[in-house]
Amino acid sequence: MKILRKYYLLFVTISVFLFCSFRCDSEESYNDPHYVKYSVENNDSDVIYVAQRIMPVTTTDQTEEISPGYVFRNKIKLSAISPGERLCDFTCGWLERNYFTDNMDTVARINHILVFKKKTLDKYSEKELAENNIYDALYVLTTREILDMGCVVKFPLEAEDE
Repeated sequence: MKILRKYYLLFVTISVFLFCSFRCDSEESYNDPHYVKYSVENNDSDVIYVAQRIMPVTTTDQTEEISPGYVFRNKIKLSAISPGERLCDFTCGWLERNYFTDNMDTVARINHILVFKKKTLDKYSEKELAENNIYDALYVLTTREILDMGCVVKFPLEAEDE
């Protein structure tokens, strides 16, 4: 009887483990509706390359901006966007339920979006870009600001055109 009990406990333990592992690998966990996704729209005549970094908001003293040196040193993926196109490949944070108001509130995140034009990447080497901190645009936006923009970050921003 004791042997049967041991096998039963082993069976239950393995079953729970397998159930949890199948649940974690499900497609649902990767398409979490609480994650805020956004796109970058290229309104320029040149192809642009975009790198992104998300950081938690702690204090403004600890908020370090992304730089070309950081991008190339850490081999951050540069996403190419053709003129007039929009790439919806970015996540800027997530929403959590506020139990006091029963609303979905953004989790405080700072999103650094670094943009290089193709002609800038053609003109300078990665080393020159990193050493001289050369880029075409840097956006530092909170998740709330991206939501207020309709989850579309435009390059160049309308304010930059003026």
